[in-house]
Amino acid sequence: MLRRVGAEPRVVEILGRDGDEVWQRLAARFPESLPTHSREQIFYFDSAWHERRHDYTPDVFASWADAAQLMGNQRMFGGVSFPTLRRVFPRGDDNRAGTRPTLVWIEVSQIELVPAQP
Repeated sequence: MLRRVGAEPRVVEILGRDGDEVWQRLAARFPESLPTHSREQIFYFDSAWHERRHDYTPDVFASWADAAQLMGNQRMFGGVSFPTLRRVFPRGDDNRAGTRPTLVWIEVSQIELVPAQP
C-alpha cells in the first residue's frame, strides 16, 4: 500500500517504547482513489521492520474517532512474518493508545500466500 502510485510516505520521527525498544514512525498520505481507512495515516515499525502500530481516523465512521491499531504475536507463514494479533483502541489527544474499550480484536490462525498470476 505504501508503494502504490500516489502514496506519499515520509519518515516522521523515532518513538521510544518500552525502554529498550525503539519504533520508527512513517506517515503516509494516500490518494482519494485508493480505498483506505483515511487519507492520512501513521505506521510504526520495530527494529526488525515488523509493523507494531497503525494510527488513523476512519473517514467512514467519524472525524473524531481517532484509532490506534496495535499488532503483535509475529508468526511465519510461507517464509513471511505476519502479526497474528491485532487490536484497535481509541487514541487520545496525547497520541497514546487507550486500553479500553477494545474496538476491534482480530486473531489470525492461518495465512496462505498465493502467487500472483501473470
